[in-house]
Amino acid sequence: MALQEPVLRSVGLGFGWALGPRYADVRGELTEILAAATDAADNWAWDVFDGDPSILVWNEDRRLHVIVQPRGLDIVSEHPDIDAVVAVASEVLAGCLDALNLKVVTRVSSSAKWTLAAGAAADVEKALEDWLLSPRLRTTLGPIGGRPDDLILSGRFEADNGVVTMFKTEPVTDEQAVGGGFFISDMEASEFPPASLLVDLERQHTDEFDSADGTKRSEGVLQQVLSQGSKLLATVGARDDLPDD
Repeated sequence: MALQEPVLRSVGLGFGWALGPRYADVRGELTEILAAATDAADNWAWDVFDGDPSILVWNEDRRLHVIVQPRGLDIVSEHPDIDAVVAVASEVLAGCLDALNLKVVTRVSSSAKWTLAAGAAADVEKALEDWLLSPRLRTTLGPIGGRPDDLILSGRFEADNGVVTMFKTEPVTDEQAVGGGFFISDMEASEFPPASLLVDLERQHTDEFDSADGTKRSEGVLQQVLSQGSKLLATVGARDDLPDD
């Protein structure tokens, strides 16, 4: 069974900056900036996220999430809404830098996630093998067990201009899509097909940008990610005419 058309599930923008001494003292100010930009009301928390003290602000109705940590800011929409993440970045980045007494960001990044649906996990595994690996994968790996139980493919591409692109894809069931840590929002398994190919594409640009240039650059990078991701996913199934093992 061929995979169905890709469905965009998430878009995000990220900004990194140098570690500054004010973070611990201005978390209240930063929280107010983020909550105002996302209509989050009382949906915020100070917690530890990925090992760092973090400010978490969310609007669950819009599935819009903002995370600030000592070294950066991430904005994620799982509705997904491209205009929303750009608007939030435009509204909060300058205020965050001012509160932290910083002048520039040192990294901008953009990301997107897609799912391509199928009726069963075996269909997704075979489609991934035919697309990016080999339709003879099971035969090649036969001496150690055939097809792996977990098949995850990732790649990192570095350019000379400070741009890094990261790609990851793996088959997931509906339960894995919800409980596997791929998304921040509270989702139900019924929102996903029984099995799908999850594709994650992220691009980072390391350089110095003021808040206006950083926001503009991140929006441009997001458009690149969406365009190039769409072109990449259009090649899924291109080898369907190859014979099975």
